[in-house]
Amino acid sequence: MIQSTKQSANNLERETWESFEVGSYEDVITIALQNPSNTLLNHLGILAKYEMGFRNEMDFVGLSSSGLSVFTPLVNAYHAYYNGNKSLSLQKCKEYLEKNNPPLCLIIVNFAVKVTYESESFEDCLKVMDLSLKRHGNPNEFIKERIECYFELKKYNELIQYFKSVYKLLDTNYDIYLKAGLSLNALGKYKEAQLLFGKIPGKRELPSFEEKRNEFKPVINKISEFEKKEILSDAELKDLGFAYLFNAEYAKAEEVFKKVAFAIK
Repeated sequence: MIQSTKQSANNLERETWESFEVGSYEDVITIALQNPSNTLLNHLGILAKYEMGFRNEMDFVGLSSSGLSVFTPLVNAYHAYYNGNKSLSLQKCKEYLEKNNPPLCLIIVNFAVKVTYESESFEDCLKVMDLSLKRHGNPNEFIKERIECYFELKKYNELIQYFKSVYKLLDTNYDIYLKAGLSLNALGKYKEAQLLFGKIPGKRELPSFEEKRNEFKPVINKISEFEKKEILSDAELKDLGFAYLFNAEYAKAEEVFKKVAFAIK
């Protein structure tokens, strides 16, 4: 009888996890409320509540976060994040992920990426995304976050390699094109950087690399005018960056484009 009861509990826990994996949160919560003595089901119910957008303490009446289960660190990570303590959330999230083969689905991966990315823990964020890639095999998840992590960690070769595999999916992302161009520039690939900068979506009538240098002169001639200003608008910063670039002042161009990248974060 004891063995049969244990097997039944294990089956229920597995079925509830499968419901959570596919986003059937109401089913998860219902099962958790019907089994108040099962710690694991209670923890899944809490996670489901958070994913449904519940935030107030009263929303979680009937569900207990006490006790230990494989999801304990993750429940604590959610609690901390939605109570404004991102550093503790990061700590608990890492604790969960560092366990031996923890239960993982896209819902949990999304949360872990959000926590690590917003905490600017870029190495950890890459680890989460790589773990997701290993489990789910979709390289097109988290494109923006992966590019940002590579850029902040100065992993320029990895950034360019990844950018080449996904750029066709980036119809209008100025920020990603900019970081790819800056990475090429940092690698000393100035002509390739110029070419890419010229293709940035939404650029303001800025010349591409194929155009002749005399077509760049109107912008280049404004360099001294821009340099005299104490404050430049975002548009003027972009103009100045391209003016330096097409005038072969690569170090200055890189500094200006970094300011632009920071401004549009």
